Amino acid sequence: GNEPFMEMLAQHGADKNINAQDNEGNTLLLLAAKTGDMEMVKKLIYKYLADYKIVNKYGHTLIHVAAMEGEMEIVKMLTDDHYALDVNAQDYNGDIPLHLAAYYHRWEMVEMLIDKDSKYPVNYKIANKYGQTLIHLAAAGGNMQIVQMLRNDYAIDVNAQDNHGNTPLLLAAERVEWEMVKMLIDKDSKFPADYKIANKKGKTLIYLAIERNNMEVLQMLIDDYTADVNAQDNDGNTPLLLAARCRKWDLVKKMIDKDFKYSADYTIANKKGHTLIHLAVVQGNMKIVQMLIDYYSADINAQDTDGNTPLLLAAKCRNWEMVKMLIDKDSKYSADYNTTDKVGQALIHLMARGGNVETIKMLIDDYAADVNTQDNNGNTVLHVAVENSMWEMVKMLIVDYRANFNATNKSGQTPFHVAALKGQWDIVEMLLVDYALDVNTPNGSGHTLLHLAVENNNLEAVKMLIHDHSADIDYLDSEGRTPSQLATERGH
Repeated sequence: GNEPFMEMLAQHGADKNINAQDNEGNTLLLLAAKTGDMEMVKKLIYKYLADYKIVNKYGHTLIHVAAMEGEMEIVKMLTDDHYALDVNAQDYNGDIPLHLAAYYHRWEMVEMLIDKDSKYPVNYKIANKYGQTLIHLAAAGGNMQIVQMLRNDYAIDVNAQDNHGNTPLLLAAERVEWEMVKMLIDKDSKFPADYKIANKKGKTLIYLAIERNNMEVLQMLIDDYTADVNAQDNDGNTPLLLAARCRKWDLVKKMIDKDFKYSADYTIANKKGHTLIHLAVVQGNMKIVQMLIDYYSADINAQDTDGNTPLLLAAKCRNWEMVKMLIDKDSKYSADYNTTDKVGQALIHLMARGGNVETIKMLIDDYAADVNTQDNNGNTVLHVAVENSMWEMVKMLIVDYRANFNATNKSGQTPFHVAALKGQWDIVEMLLVDYALDVNTPNGSGHTLLHLAVENNNLEAVKMLIHDHSADIDYLDSEGRTPSQLATERGH
């Protein structure tokens, strides 16, 4: 196939540079080895005196390339006395030829290289820069024969951990090599792997079985190996919480079943303070939430590290059906709708942010929620509705529920100042005409509505405020500027 072409290149380059490298750093010799062309490899070395010790940009020697491609005859030739290429040479990732053969599933090559009777036996204990040795790569690649041979005949530590804390068992599970997993943890084997070891993320085999959706291995771990179903990873998640995060609801129901052999603790919280009921709410599973409340008496008002109850999380996820279910007065455990998160937001603030008019009306009409309650920043429900441009709700709060439009937050802003800043002058005019709003009320910066209209270059609003509502053109802000001076500064 390629021989005439390579021969031509070799002849052409012989007088110049037979060792010239392409963009990948490959010479003709490395390319010949890559294609398995034994005759060309010999010709380049013997006839054209090509340098067989050159490495490409990955640090691959000629023997790396041949091992990667499974070219056993070329590897045999290169390891004899004449060439004596280092079979344990490491590339820039720390991989020896043996590792590359395993990466690319060249298992015959692997067996040849680790043969104890070989003239140049490979050091199969060498680790690459990721801390992985041959047994890690063989386990991840699913070669049970190589792993068994290393474990039984070479006494390799089956629980050796790489730089990420992964054992061969954990790597096999990550790559969904489940037959390998079952073989490694087999209690009857000579050296069974430890299924309790966690990697640096705190994940054990039971976590990976859940993540990869292998119920058979999970069942086996729980039934036959009594794996700890309440063990927590680095984020504080138990297998149960992980199952909920992965939306494996059948598994969740099975794990919390009181008749289950090792019933999981659904009250354990992760580092964010989330218990099972928080996660079920976030994932929108009403049936699990109902089951936890009705049959397990789960704490419906439990707060996470941000102060969120399941009810507040439902509102933040804008799951209004879930909200209505949780505050239903006729339900077994009606949630406390007055609880606030750590920034002081109650359910009514979140309703305003989400624009759910129907639920806000229900909260005020049926639950007597305080329409003027303020969060930690001093924002009322009206502030929040204005800030989020929920104009239908704004009008409803003012007209139907007499929300206090003069309430100031910690920035000194009233809802009508915020409306002006957002250019909603129809709301402002409604307040001026129908609710006797004082046109000269300043905000925290001393700015009146007229100052704000000038700042926003809104000539129509300026005319309306002066002509229709006699706004004070000489009112001084906190920097001593009148609206007129502000207009002059802006070139009006």
